[in-house]
Amino acid sequence: TMNAGVHTSVVVTDFTQGSLSPTENPLDVAISGSGFFTVETENGERYTRDGSFSLNADGYIVTKDGHMVLGENGYIQINGNDIRIDEKGNIYSGGELIDRLKLVDFQDYSALMKEGSNLYTIISEEWMGQEKAFESTIKQGFIEGSNVNAVKEMTDMITMLRSYEANQRLIRAHDELLEKAVNEVGRL
Repeated sequence: TMNAGVHTSVVVTDFTQGSLSPTENPLDVAISGSGFFTVETENGERYTRDGSFSLNADGYIVTKDGHMVLGENGYIQINGNDIRIDEKGNIYSGGELIDRLKLVDFQDYSALMKEGSNLYTIISEEWMGQEKAFESTIKQGFIEGSNVNAVKEMTDMITMLRSYEANQRLIRAHDELLEKAVNEVGRL
C-alpha cells in the first residue's frame, strides 16, 4: 500500500535568543534573555521580540507596523530628542523618566500563538496569568537578529532533498516493475 505522503506533525517556534547587532538608533531595543515587549494592535495586546521602534507623527513609540508600544502606564509619548532606555526598560527623555516598557515573560511558551508580523498572542483565556517575572535586560541601540543557523539549515535542506530524490527513484523503479509485471502477465 502507498501512504499519503509526507506530513508535518508539529510546527514549533524556537524562542532562543538571536545575536544582538548594534544600530546606534536610540529607539532600537533588544531583550538580552527571555521575554517580550507588549504592543497594542487593533485586536488587543500582543507580544513581540522585535524592538525596531520609531516615533510616529504624534511622538508615540510605535513598531514598524505602526502598533503602539506599551509602557506600564499605557502608550509612550516622547517630547524630545535625548532618548535613553536603561537595562530595566525605563525610558528617559531629557533626563526625565517618561515611563517603563511593559515587558513580560511566560512560564510556558506553548501558551503563545503566532499571529504574523513578529506578533504573538495568548492561545485562550485559560492561559491568562501565565506571565512570570521579567528578569532579562534591555539593550538600547541594538536589534536582535535571527536565531537560525543558516549553514545548518541549508545542509539539512540538502539532506532532505537527497532523501526525496531517493524516494522518487524508488517509486519510479516500483512503477516500472508493476508495469512490466502487468504487461508480461498478460502475454502468458
